[in-house]
Amino acid sequence: MCHSKFVELWGQFYPNVVVAKPMSHLCATCQQNTMKLLRAANLPDHEKSDYVRKQQEHLNLVLAERNVYREACKEVEHNFKTIEDTIDLREPHAPCSLMQTIHYSFDYAQQVHSYTKQSDAAWPYLF
Repeated sequence: MCHSKFVELWGQFYPNVVVAKPMSHLCATCQQNTMKLLRAANLPDHEKSDYVRKQQEHLNLVLAERNVYREACKEVEHNFKTIEDTIDLREPHAPCSLMQTIHYSFDYAQQVHSYTKQSDAAWPYLF
């Protein structure tokens, strides 16, 4: 069977099953700002500079948030190294019995898929 026939039959019998496009890891604000900058070619300079300023402010905020996250991870790594040899993680423990800061991270956006009009931009639809 040739590829074009396969695609035709797939569309006929399984119209709701599609190959997912790669998700973007940009937040909605970054996506919107980027699109505004791309479309700003024929706008006056003051509008272009306003878009650039807004994007830079957003990137500065993102950088500050990332730095807070990295510092929290460093603190947790240090805390875990201090107790690593004194606790057996294979044994059950009572809730809240460890008097340390531990950080759990789960990338929700990479685990949940959104099939929407703009399926390559998962962020606005998940949070």
